[in-house]
Amino acid sequence: MRSYRTIKDLKAQGKLDRPGQYAVGPNLYLAVSKWLTTSWLFRYVDAAGASHWLGLGPHPLVSLTEARIAADKKRLEVYHGADPLAERAASAKARKAEAQAAKAGAVTFKSAAIEYIATNRAGWRDGPNGSSGKDWRATMDADVFPIFGDKPASAINVDDVKASLDRIVSRGALETAHRVRARIENILARANHKNPAYHNPAESEHLLPPRKGNKKVKHHASLDYRELPKFMKELRADKSILARALEFAILAGSRSGEVREATWSEINLDAKTWRIPGSRMKSGRDHTVPLCDRAVDLLAKLPRDGEYIFPSSKAGTAIGKNSFGDLIETMGYKDKATAHGFRATFKTWATETTDASQVVIEMCIAHKIGGSLEKAYQRGDLLAKRRELMDQWCRYCSGLLGGRRPSRRPGR
Repeated sequence: MRSYRTIKDLKAQGKLDRPGQYAVGPNLYLAVSKWLTTSWLFRYVDAAGASHWLGLGPHPLVSLTEARIAADKKRLEVYHGADPLAERAASAKARKAEAQAAKAGAVTFKSAAIEYIATNRAGWRDGPNGSSGKDWRATMDADVFPIFGDKPASAINVDDVKASLDRIVSRGALETAHRVRARIENILARANHKNPAYHNPAESEHLLPPRKGNKKVKHHASLDYRELPKFMKELRADKSILARALEFAILAGSRSGEVREATWSEINLDAKTWRIPGSRMKSGRDHTVPLCDRAVDLLAKLPRDGEYIFPSSKAGTAIGKNSFGDLIETMGYKDKATAHGFRATFKTWATETTDASQVVIEMCIAHKIGGSLEKAYQRGDLLAKRRELMDQWCRYCSGLLGGRRPSRRPGR
């Protein structure tokens, strides 16, 4: 094992009197400036092969022991795919935005938007430094911030949103306007998620003219629910982590992305719940999934090797977005089923074979509830009634419940 120098060694060698960087641990250096001040530096190489230096504090305020502990922690983060420098920059931006909002007396839409982009861009398809984050910020700067950027996020109304969208439509950029509406909706949903009575003024697509053309919507292939018990039996014969992830997605009635990126911190096995944060939900709002006994047992038997419940073979990353499709094709169901289509399978099964209300069914798959139903149910999550229906679903998936309507009536 390599022996690294101590501060006493460096002093004896006269290094503290000469500017430079001197190794004192794995990836850890003591930096001596031209003014002979000293500080700790952590050196690492990112996924793209670029080398970076990250400051870990001044010496002697931070001791050598403390610096080595901090460096070991950063080495582990890099091993799991993190970029400490990029994360520190994003965190600094978010703190600055929060400070500006606090000084103004409220969280402004602009600060909420900046925080949303900084927090979410790392998970976007093209990564934290890709074009998506730049495009989001450009549309905000051009057509949203000038209209209501300095207004509190909780006070934005339909007229504000409409003024911003009309500005874009007047240029003939209808498709851009539809994208910006969805972005405003997500930002406001996150900024006001702690207020259960909040109504999002940007959530309606009717704020804009319909998109041009009459494109026929292509639905995801969904397996006939009568074939599902057979499919699940074949799926459970596959002992891979990917098969367990797909099974969990079906049992939970969740979108594939929500399952692929699920983390252990979101799971409460004692309460048998999975709390998905709004940042990972299509609606932008937190969603609690009641877990049946089979789903809980599935999770309890999985190894906890990192942050993700269903990790890929590459350390620190979730399974890929096409993995479920590849597995379904391998099983021989390519033209009959898709990962997303199993949500439709659940809805058809619940509608045709149970007496559950449509509100409960839609809430099980995290669909938005509108009209008079929303007024009746928006203040609660109907967790108990959803749990009863999801327990029936899990029994059906296991071949323990027939196709006839059960006597129990969840949601009534």
